[in-house]
Amino acid sequence: MERFPEGDPAQSLIEELLSRAAKKAGMDFYELLDIPQGDRRKYHDDVTVMVVSLEGRIWKSSGTYV
Repeated sequence: MERFPEGDPAQSLIEELLSRAAKKAGMDFYELLDIPQGDRRKYHDDVTVMVVSLEGRIWKSSGTYV
C-alpha cells in the first residue's frame, strides 16, 4: 500500500504475482497474459487477493488485471 498509495493495492499484488510467475517460467509478463486462461494453470494457480485496511481506507477495484 505504501508503494502505490493512490492505486488499488490488490491489483498491484496480482500484477506482481503474475510478473513473478512469468519470470519463473522464463517469459515476460505480457507473454504470460497472451496464454489462454485455461492453459495458464501450468504457470500459476487461481488467486484471490483481499486487502483489509485497518485505517478505514476503501479502494475501488476494477476487477480485472492489466
